[in-house]
Amino acid sequence: MSVFLWDDDLCLEQRAAEDLPWEGVVDVVHLAMEYFPEASIRDQVAGRLGKKTESLPKDVGDWQALGEAEVRKAVAESAKSSGKKKRGWFKRVDIAEELAAVLGRYWKAIEAKDLGRKLAALRAWIDAP
Repeated sequence: MSVFLWDDDLCLEQRAAEDLPWEGVVDVVHLAMEYFPEASIRDQVAGRLGKKTESLPKDVGDWQALGEAEVRKAVAESAKSSGKKKRGWFKRVDIAEELAAVLGRYWKAIEAKDLGRKLAALRAWIDAP
């Protein structure tokens, strides 16, 4: 039996937020905003940062100025479990497929990181005879 675990005991959302380049994290937030109300996404991230929603810059790319590591963590935690029902942003298959497309766009940036190594290992396991 094969088991694939992210380093540092992280979940997929945390691993992606950690390993993607900043532009990829921005794309992940934009993807979430395509499926959920933008105000809700902003509220979730701001809350996890301990800030008022109005303090977040309008442009998601500019959130980096609030402290990139902190924003990455807030995005990851929001994506992992959000809203009143505590469902994550990417728990539906259709949205998860689009998240996979985002990861694919940044493959060269992540392939040597834990995210890329484990995805490649999973792909090899799937393709094994």
